[in-house]
Amino acid sequence: MQSITIMKAGPYELISSGNGLAYELINHGNEDGAPWSVFVQDDDASQFRQELDNMEAARPSMPSRDVLGYMWATYWQGEE
Repeated sequence: MQSITIMKAGPYELISSGNGLAYELINHGNEDGAPWSVFVQDDDASQFRQELDNMEAARPSMPSRDVLGYMWATYWQGEE
């Protein structure tokens, strides 16, 4: 499955795999240097992309870093 970075801003990087079948949102801001990541696929990937598109459409002047930060806060389930 081919992967492509579709957005990178601040500590965040968004990677799309399989033409949008899966997304990985990476947070490179971990103090010990190891990145955290959230992986979504199938129906969750469709929902993730829709939420991302809605956020960008509703707030076109919002910096990409803030958009990805919002998505991170929405989908991250671990402990930082």
